[in-house]
Amino acid sequence: MLLAAWQWAAWAAGGRLPHSAVRQPTTVLRRGSPAESTSVLQCGQLTAMKTNKLMCMYMALVHVAAFFGCAVLWRQPDFPHKLAELIVWYLVTGLGITAGCHRLWSHRSFQAKPPNRFVLMLLASMCSQGSIYHWCRDHRTHHRHSDTCRDPHNSNRGFFYSHIGWLLLHKPSEVKSAGQQIDCSDLLDDW
Repeated sequence: MLLAAWQWAAWAAGGRLPHSAVRQPTTVLRRGSPAESTSVLQCGQLTAMKTNKLMCMYMALVHVAAFFGCAVLWRQPDFPHKLAELIVWYLVTGLGITAGCHRLWSHRSFQAKPPNRFVLMLLASMCSQGSIYHWCRDHRTHHRHSDTCRDPHNSNRGFFYSHIGWLLLHKPSEVKSAGQQIDCSDLLDDW
């Protein structure tokens, strides 16, 4: 629906959408099909997607704990100071992913000395987004195979899948094979 609104807004403004932004029609599964609840159309084939139960439990637990922590934090006498500290830590640890995993290790955009690399490694681990190796391999796979069946978070599968759903499901075999073909030897030789 959001895509349709965006297309209408572009048309109303007299502009055109790039071809890659136009979603291709998909086949609808019929009720009663063997993989009705967990299948998606991918590269012209029906691929079963199994839920990663451990990751789902982890994500639920983290968000319940965060909600509980916010409720407890709200009642603290020094709430404004704790909230400011929480926001600062959120921004600082985010550098571990944005500057570390993304720019330094995935794209090799800059060089960093060992003390800086160590700090970025610690900050990335505080973000709880998996190992640096797996983060970078998935990101390189995403760039090499953007919006195809080999993309770990393929946007053609929908908004929810490309942002959260790919974390809650086991990787399709196409993505696994694409990830195995990505050269990550520089990451293994890093330290």
